Amino acid sequence: MSLRFLIGDNLFGFGRQLSDCLSVFEINSVCTDNMIASFTEKLLSESYDGIIISASSQRAEIFDYVAKLKNDYPEMLIFILLYSGNSVIRETFISCGVDRVMVMPMLVTEITSRVLRVLYDSGKGTADPDVAEFMLETGLSWRSDSFRYLCSAIEIYLKNPECEKNISKEVYTRVAKIVETTPYAVEKSIRKSLSRCTVRGFDGKQTNAKFIKAAASIITDRKRRCDYW
Repeated sequence: MSLRFLIGDNLFGFGRQLSDCLSVFEINSVCTDNMIASFTEKLLSESYDGIIISASSQRAEIFDYVAKLKNDYPEMLIFILLYSGNSVIRETFISCGVDRVMVMPMLVTEITSRVLRVLYDSGKGTADPDVAEFMLETGLSWRSDSFRYLCSAIEIYLKNPECEKNISKEVYTRVAKIVETTPYAVEKSIRKSLSRCTVRGFDGKQTNAKFIKAAASIITDRKRRCDYW
């Protein structure tokens, strides 16, 4: 089930890029300008699971506005893109009920990773944030079908260790059902993507099975280290 987000943008094109990246993980977004009046008009026109607001000032008006939003929409997640390194401003937003403050500049992939983490921890998101974070770090184009196929393939592999014996039959078939295509189309798309580029963090070209297994191993190791600390 897709989630719905409203993005307030104060940099030309950035909101659209962020919206496109979020859509890979089934988050459909509406972009509007960052003025309170127009943002509120959009907010009242539809129901949203989360909002992303760009903030560059420390006027009391913006803090009051965010606090009111959290009071009026307690189930809606609020994210702030803060164009200031002032820790006092950051803490003030948190005290207003903001779910995550992200200090800019950040890449759209970094913002997406953090949004997915909050969604998952709150029980609203279904995408595995560890898989998403890993994939967004690889340098593979998140605009491609193969990127989505790989995310699903790695998640399936992590949840079903028995798939290791036959990735072609078990993993591709399950991914194909999710994206409504054929196992061959899934395999071919991933193979072409991996053959055309060098994946950040990997040596040389990767076969599908080798990449999926290595990715699962890296993600599992990261989770263990996080649990340990």
